[in-house]
Amino acid sequence: VDVGTLQFLAHTENYLIVNKPASIPAHPCGRYRKNSMSMILELEYGFKNLFLNHRLDRMTSGVMMFAKNKEYAKEVQEHI
Repeated sequence: VDVGTLQFLAHTENYLIVNKPASIPAHPCGRYRKNSMSMILELEYGFKNLFLNHRLDRMTSGVMMFAKNKEYAKEVQEHI
């Protein structure tokens, strides 16, 4: 599903998978506090309390997975 500038690849009760465009950092840092994947997903799409299972560098595009709860985040981290 293509939603605005972000492409959502999968969305279940446990996880959210998004195609991250280049130039957006994975998590808030420095001057990219609100313009990060985590904050954009929260502020523009209402996904709160997401757990970042891995990160991609700001200039790298690609698939990112966010866990929606602590238990699933832990399970994914064990597999990674």
